Amino acid sequence: AGRDVIIAMLQMMPYQRPEHQEKMKSIVKYHVSDSAREFYQYIPVSLIAPLKEIMEDDTILPYEYDGTKIYHKMDRVVHHQDDQNYAFGLAMSSSRIYNYESITGYNTTGWYIGDGMTYVYTDSDPQQYERDYWQNVNPYRMPGTTVDTQEREAASIAQTNEYLSHQDFVGGVSIGGNGVAAMRLESYHCDGSWGTNDYYYYPSTNTYNAPIHDSSLVAKKSWFMFDDEIVALGADINSANGINVETIVDNRKSFATKIMNKGASSTEFTPIETVASVTPEVDNPAENATDGDMNTRWAAEGPASLTIDLGERKEIGYATIAFYNGAKRQTTFDIQISDDGTAWKKAFSGKSGGKTDGFEAFELGAVSGRYVKYTGYESTGSTWVSVNEMKVYSPSPTGEFSLGDAESIGMEQVQSDEGNWSMGYDARTRDVQFVSLEGFGGYYFPERTTVYARKTNTNPSFFELWMDHGVDPKGASYAYAILPGKTVAELQEYTKDPDFLVLENNASIQAVREKDTGTVGIVFWEKGEFGSYKASAPMIVMAKEEEENVTVSVSDPTWKLTEGTLDLGRENLKLTSSCEGVTFADGVITFDFEGACGKTFELHFEKEKVCGIKSR
Repeated sequence: AGRDVIIAMLQMMPYQRPEHQEKMKSIVKYHVSDSAREFYQYIPVSLIAPLKEIMEDDTILPYEYDGTKIYHKMDRVVHHQDDQNYAFGLAMSSSRIYNYESITGYNTTGWYIGDGMTYVYTDSDPQQYERDYWQNVNPYRMPGTTVDTQEREAASIAQTNEYLSHQDFVGGVSIGGNGVAAMRLESYHCDGSWGTNDYYYYPSTNTYNAPIHDSSLVAKKSWFMFDDEIVALGADINSANGINVETIVDNRKSFATKIMNKGASSTEFTPIETVASVTPEVDNPAENATDGDMNTRWAAEGPASLTIDLGERKEIGYATIAFYNGAKRQTTFDIQISDDGTAWKKAFSGKSGGKTDGFEAFELGAVSGRYVKYTGYESTGSTWVSVNEMKVYSPSPTGEFSLGDAESIGMEQVQSDEGNWSMGYDARTRDVQFVSLEGFGGYYFPERTTVYARKTNTNPSFFELWMDHGVDPKGASYAYAILPGKTVAELQEYTKDPDFLVLENNASIQAVREKDTGTVGIVFWEKGEFGSYKASAPMIVMAKEEEENVTVSVSDPTWKLTEGTLDLGRENLKLTSSCEGVTFADGVITFDFEGACGKTFELHFEKEKVCGIKSR
């Protein structure tokens, strides 16, 4: 999808105003810089020259994305922190925005992606949410969500029949690079108002009315986005369906999945070296084809070959290959065997099946040798050939080859302040303060918390981390922080002096202060007071206190208010800049929320001197 957006921008660029062209060029350069070779492979030929011109123009600087963007009419938030090498996304839903769409048979298990799902992209893992994520992730455990665990029905729902919550308190505010977002969750439920037990089928679009589902789960969820942490709070979590309720801290795709075949009919040989005739892409070297990880690959323009050294002469019977995009295209190839790596004997010649991304088995006959060479010539519609994994096996005693039962598990290390975790498929519980996930970063719990974790037997494997609120929770809560990029040592230091403080987390107010920047985020779920602040109605507030200045941001996430006030509880402030629809007098800000649609109102104040001293 990202590549398609860049292609569209390149196509539209000649028809835009000059100032818009410059911004678009800057955006293109930012996104293409780290993967230019791959972009050139997939974009239309007519766009290669314009893209090359942008990439080689030193006067065009990559776009700077740092900061928080509240998409207040979409119930979406994006938080970029380039200095910290991560980006955070948040998907919410409300009485205005459907919680998910599943028209024409797509996304039929997307039940929770609009219930506060969080996305964390890092420089080390920018492709976390690619196609294989959505094909293999457990749809009942989407990161960031609070869910009950009852079974859901996969259904394609006709447009306009999607679920709309009755809750309107969904939105956010931002100040510079920081932001706060909040969502009053009302989990999907349908008692027949959208259909009946045999809900109506629309044959022209292969879609239905929304299926019957009973859930009483509600919660108040908020996210406080700072420089190197995202703090997530939950409060007033209630349910009455006799079902267990969980909050999913994360569900990340493994960066390295090991595949183990148990009960195979033949012995798998372990290669000592894998080399390629050519490696045009530094990110896709030969060793990727035998590293046991289906998420990596070797790629080259055919004809090109891979040579696997088994270390000594072996009796060889079969080879299995997982072709990149193997379910979409066929690859023409052959396999040769050699004792010395010089004289070769052809053992197989043909094409892949083109119907699976998994392993395909090829009989090589009763041959012997030390070296096995795969040579790829072309793939359907492309001269490029690419292999995710290749394995070599002994002959089968029965004459029939079987891989047996395949098991997959993520290889990344998981640690906590309680030590290393020996992770398997079964969920394990720990009473912890932090959890470290190799290749990503970690998670910090302000109060020691019992968490559950497991690695899934899928390819790719996933690391699931969640908290259990029990059956029919009443007023349950949670608090955790996501810390992208931090090592185990850094997490250990962080727990000694965390950069934030949870000030309040209850049914009325959720508030967090970031220590380094003096920024406070406050979610007023109802009118009330917190510290020096007094809100006349439900609203979201963010304030940044500096030596001589104060910045305050406010929004009406309900879209229902026509007017509201925020008493700052201090009078010695001089308004230096504001926005339309705002007045300030005697320490009280008055907002005209009419037609604001949840947008952020940002005001800047200067602390006035009292007897020659700046007001505090």
